[in-house]
Amino acid sequence: MKTACAYGVYAASTLTAITAQNSSGVHAISTVEPELISAQIAAVVSDMTVRSIKTGMLGTKETVVAVAEAIAAQNASENTSIPLVVDPVLVATSGDSLAKENIV
Repeated sequence: MKTACAYGVYAASTLTAITAQNSSGVHAISTVEPELISAQIAAVVSDMTVRSIKTGMLGTKETVVAVAEAIAAQNASENTSIPLVVDPVLVATSGDSLAKENIV
């Protein structure tokens, strides 16, 4: 979000997981329910024009599906294809996994 701000654009976010981590590792992960992820995305796109999307930590297959379906729905409703950067963040800086095994 700091990069977007540096370029003079507004960034909005959708939380997909909450982590408890520090410089030594990831201590706990709680994923957000796919329905709430979809609702967050719907709230953002109903409030502003989305020019591009970048993913971050996705964590589970269900999260990936929820995000993909929400983006596809937005593209269909706008009859467009929003530029998308997929950066799923599978591993924390500490080396700890941030994704369930079935994500790939």
